[in-house]
Amino acid sequence: MLDPDEWKARVIAEGVTCCPACESTEVTLGATAIGVMTIHQEYVCEHCLHTFSGLFALVTWYTT
Repeated sequence: MLDPDEWKARVIAEGVTCCPACESTEVTLGATAIGVMTIHQEYVCEHCLHTFSGLFALVTWYTT
């Protein structure tokens, strides 16, 4: 199983979310919780049925 730092590095490097348990890219998005400075995204791996969550943080802002 990938530890959180390995998972983060791989997702950033490859630009694809993978399962930290089996490393499959066949993941389905589940519920999303949006906070003031964070987003929690639930995932389910379609290959091994492992469930996990991603935590995304506010990095900066920009003008559109």
